[in-house]
Amino acid sequence: MKDKDLSNIAVTLKYGAFEGASRKKILGAFIALLVIIVSIATLGITMMSIEYATKHDSSVASFVGALISIIFGCSILPVIWFFIVHRNEKIRKEIYLWIEDAVEISAYTKSIDTKYWLGVPLTKLQVDFKIDGIRYVRTTEQEQRTLFDLGRPVGYFPWVSKFANKKVNILYSSKYDQIMILKNAIIKNNAT
Repeated sequence: MKDKDLSNIAVTLKYGAFEGASRKKILGAFIALLVIIVSIATLGITMMSIEYATKHDSSVASFVGALISIIFGCSILPVIWFFIVHRNEKIRKEIYLWIEDAVEISAYTKSIDTKYWLGVPLTKLQVDFKIDGIRYVRTTEQEQRTLFDLGRPVGYFPWVSKFANKKVNILYSSKYDQIMILKNAIIKNNAT
């Protein structure tokens, strides 16, 4: 499948929210962010240099400290963005495997629990569906923890609550036992 085919996947039960936009769009956003950050850093350094040149009573240490603060502040954002893009690409590779045998079916979702983490609501989601008369029930999970989890409860994800307590279309890979919830696939408001 091509990148455009992944653009309809909104959530995986293993990783939570997934941005399926094409790699070119993600790379374009990354480059735009870098240009903005470099522009801000250049403007800040230029303004500090002009101020330092006009005021000789300032100490060199305060100028260097402010300069380092600007450079560090501007350089940390691309690093964070890089990790987000790297994570997304890793997930993309797994999803390519999952969709090889995936079937699209209707399922019911249910919010099992909601917790707050750093002020963000997190939802633990359950998906209930049938294939050939056999009932399957799966819940959100997270097998690999990352630095950005910072103590986030396992299996609780942000931005998945809009799919909770609804009938939705999903892709289910029986080979990998993975579920992907499709964007704009809400069939009706309340699950029965």
